[in-house]
Amino acid sequence: MKKKLSLLLALVMMLTTVFASFPVAAEEKAAPKKHEIIVLHTNDVHARVRADEREKAMGYGKIKAYKDELVKEGKTVLMLDAGDTFHGTTFATISRGDSIVKLLNEVGYDYMAPGNHDFNYGYQRLVELTKQGKFKTLASNVVTEQGKRDFLENDIKEVDGVKIGFFGLSTPETYYKSHPSNTKGIVIAEPIEVAKQEVAALKAKGADFIIGIGHLGIDESTKESERSEGVLKAVPGIDLFIDGHSHTAIPTGKIVGSSLLVQTGAHSNNLGKVTLTFDGNKIEDKKAELISYEAMSLVKPDEKIEAIEKEVDETNKPFLEKIVGKTLVELEGRREFNRKQETNLGNLVTDAMREVSKADIAITNGGGIRETIAKGDVTMGEVLTSFPFTNFTVTVDLTGKEVIAALENGVKAAPELAGAFCQVSGLTFKYDDTQKAGERVFDVMVAGKPIDLEKTYKVATNDFIAGGGDQYDVFKGKTVTGQYELLSETLAKYIAAKKEVNAQVEGRITVAKKDAKAEEAKGFEDIKGMWAEEFIKYAVEKGYFSGLTMTKFGPNNSVTRAMVVAVLGRYEKVEKTEEKVEFTDVTGTEYYAQYLKWAKDNKIVAGYEDGSFKPNKEITRAELASIMTRYLRDYKKMEVKGEAQAFSDEAKLPAWAKTDIYDCVKLGIIKGFKDKDKNDGTMFYDPTGYASRAQLATIFYNIDHAK
Repeated sequence: MKKKLSLLLALVMMLTTVFASFPVAAEEKAAPKKHEIIVLHTNDVHARVRADEREKAMGYGKIKAYKDELVKEGKTVLMLDAGDTFHGTTFATISRGDSIVKLLNEVGYDYMAPGNHDFNYGYQRLVELTKQGKFKTLASNVVTEQGKRDFLENDIKEVDGVKIGFFGLSTPETYYKSHPSNTKGIVIAEPIEVAKQEVAALKAKGADFIIGIGHLGIDESTKESERSEGVLKAVPGIDLFIDGHSHTAIPTGKIVGSSLLVQTGAHSNNLGKVTLTFDGNKIEDKKAELISYEAMSLVKPDEKIEAIEKEVDETNKPFLEKIVGKTLVELEGRREFNRKQETNLGNLVTDAMREVSKADIAITNGGGIRETIAKGDVTMGEVLTSFPFTNFTVTVDLTGKEVIAALENGVKAAPELAGAFCQVSGLTFKYDDTQKAGERVFDVMVAGKPIDLEKTYKVATNDFIAGGGDQYDVFKGKTVTGQYELLSETLAKYIAAKKEVNAQVEGRITVAKKDAKAEEAKGFEDIKGMWAEEFIKYAVEKGYFSGLTMTKFGPNNSVTRAMVVAVLGRYEKVEKTEEKVEFTDVTGTEYYAQYLKWAKDNKIVAGYEDGSFKPNKEITRAELASIMTRYLRDYKKMEVKGEAQAFSDEAKLPAWAKTDIYDCVKLGIIKGFKDKDKNDGTMFYDPTGYASRAQLATIFYNIDHAK
């Protein structure tokens, strides 16, 4: 049997990714006997505990079998894990991590550092789990607000005469990449300063070789000071750094400064192996490699691991095998899709959230969708594997402007993968990923109508986002107006109620180019921060208006009769006509001339007794209300209903315009001004004041958003 295992191990070595050798200078002295220490490492397993062909996951059974064979051959082996271990599939979540601890203990891990998702059951639960472990948990930068340490700060383990120092780092992104309540009462310090302290402390204790274990990653979306590379550049003295978090496979490791940085990818797709060659207690050589799923294909999983898995499966079986309904299509749960584009599973879960909460809109983060659901019968186990986090649906109230801010956060990293990428229901939108973050979203439609920036919408989301998770800061501090069940339960009940689902990608989220008008609207320097900024941008993007220059809109400039006709004509998409209007002061070549005949024929505007139109005459607010009422009430046949608040300057309203002014107010198109002399909400109209370009832009925004 041992001979067969040895041959099998040799085969694994041949199939392993080609590794690089990184020589390290050693002191010139009489060389003691050379020896090797092998470091096996994992990260971001996310509870992919068993071999799986589709996922290319090798599982803990094969990892233990490989480790045990090395030990049988007389090798000295250390087993390390860089986090995101206790959570991720129903195998883990039903027992809230107990099942994973049993496996880690059986594999024989020596040390681990917690990842952000290891906090998903709550901080105290993480402490409980690590106490059950036979391995040591290192989180040097995690303390309670009172300064208490629940995890080891650092440790030294003497291995074959070499004093190896260990410390661990958790990502500060845990604050928003786990539910915010999971980090309440604790402090996750910045990694660089902590790493400096730990290296100094370990050297003072006599460490010959220092290994950092960190759940930091190398994603560019992470701040450099919180990335593993940033730490290694800033902190000398770390000989080897076992990394996680970014799901990056580094085939032969990477030298950063004097350190060797390694990471395996995720989901046990690879097992990391670092061979350390020592001359006595001095490091002489470091070699990194990845052992792939394919290389492990012939390795038989360890029987004790399989027995634990079987025991857990039997315990979970009745709950997991319950069929909740049927899907006529595969429901897409892969991260490479849900973190960058609309998916049918994203649509399905947000539809379920919106229905259970009776919300106008639902938004969830693509990073919370973890697995594909196969076509056919849908079991509770599949639902839980797809939505393993213990997040529940909540509702908050957001204005249209705040909804857009949330969408901007969702697409800010595009086209890069990001857990914050939003999946939505109840609205559609477009975004341009070539634009600056925060200025990408446009054409937002709610229930088929343009989003109203000032209207308050009922928004369903998950409690992770509602707490500001994934940097959805616009939700922070908002009052939760409703709380519902777990996302997994919400989805399961939604499928059960429908019996069959056939979710599709519907074009809710579209990547598109902002047109020149949208770019023009961004460049106006004289509207920034003013009350009408968003209304002006909207009107320009729609093509109703143009700026005076590329950087100037002229929001306070007066509106002329010609300008009102031109904007109305553009709004109505009036076709050009060769027929001339018989006004003595209009030649037919003017920018507004093609719209004037339409406006006159439909009795929206009229000329003066002398036969002129007076196109350049500034228009008063009374005149503007009269024109707009004739357009909306008489031409568009909009129903005028309700009561209009009386204006404090009602006596100044001209008799010929009074009815039109109040009809415009009832239509929700024109508003008055707050009377600063009174504090009771009284409004005044100012009928003789000249209408401004900002006011006219706001009117057309209001028309598009009229109920």
